[in-house]
Amino acid sequence: MLDSGYSTLFPVVPKTYDLVSWDPRGMGYSTPYADCGLQKLSQKSKRAYGLSGPDVSDKYYENVFQTAAAVGKLCQANIGGVDQAGPHMSTPVVVRDMISILDAFAETEQGKSVDSPKDINYWGFSYGSVLGQTFASMFPDRVGRFAMDGIEDPEDYYNADGFDIVYNVDAVFDLFFEYCFQAGPALCTFHIGTSSKDIKRRFLDLFANFQVGQAYAKKLDNSTLLDDSLGSIMSTIRPMTYTPVTGFPKLAQTLIAYENALKNLTLDNIEAAGQIAAPVQADIPGHKPDLSEWTFAVLCPDSGNRLLNKTLDDYRLSNKKIAEQSYIGHVGISSIKIFCSGWSIEAKEKFTGALCINIYICMKLTLYRYFWSCYEKPHTIY
Repeated sequence: MLDSGYSTLFPVVPKTYDLVSWDPRGMGYSTPYADCGLQKLSQKSKRAYGLSGPDVSDKYYENVFQTAAAVGKLCQANIGGVDQAGPHMSTPVVVRDMISILDAFAETEQGKSVDSPKDINYWGFSYGSVLGQTFASMFPDRVGRFAMDGIEDPEDYYNADGFDIVYNVDAVFDLFFEYCFQAGPALCTFHIGTSSKDIKRRFLDLFANFQVGQAYAKKLDNSTLLDDSLGSIMSTIRPMTYTPVTGFPKLAQTLIAYENALKNLTLDNIEAAGQIAAPVQADIPGHKPDLSEWTFAVLCPDSGNRLLNKTLDDYRLSNKKIAEQSYIGHVGISSIKIFCSGWSIEAKEKFTGALCINIYICMKLTLYRYFWSCYEKPHTIY
């Protein structure tokens, strides 16, 4: 919110609303802070997190699996205590924190001046849609006005399946080639040729340099380098499909940087190229960057730690199903799931109720009130 929320939300949120945000437990400005101290791991282990790529080797997954065990052990020691952040980062705990904010607001003078101050008016994206659906399921009588985008399937999320989250990644990524062509070379630095097919061919030619399977089969000295480089590239470009409007220009710059890095291929050069279009950290006093362990700290306990102590063989069918959904995103999502095999911190509260997936049903009792009150008194949106 402090970084970009003001400039993003205020132009589209009516002035009759206040904007209220919070840092979920363990994150941002909240205390205790969920920092596992992953900087203590070896550089190789740190690189293993989040690496994704098509046709990476079995050795790649073995490395991720070993790193998952090391990360899980470190996080259990540093944030897993009853008075530390780890056990208190699950989605139901966040929902109850939201309820406490609503209840506190209702007791204020401003809260007493608005309609239904204990009802939540909520705008959520991506994981925020899971949070919103969980809220509606736990407290359907506290639902006010809901707006959610980038919807994530809550059943897929709570089962830690990962099958649906990558479903449209390839389709979105493929649009890059068409939009790059339409933008032209002045606006898209990766532009080439006379059609979007030429741009796509340039992209495929870039990846043709990383024939990991052939390299291992021929026992080439640079097999591991190719494997790690491909993974580093994929871990960087996959998230750029998440916000194409801002991500596609960065993708074009990054692909150019990768082409240049191939002239002197080292893993350091590949990783440096991946930082060409990295977002600048917000210049906010006390601001702390997002930590990679937060993903596991929420997802793994939310699934009831059902993936804890799974073996690589246990993941084979899941990995195959995810790969069938996405070429660009499958290894990244599979790697996140593998990290849950080493995550032993259990949540203080887990969601075990029935999911209210159809938000309209959850909200139907409030719709009448909504249509009659949306232009009356000021409201607060959370």
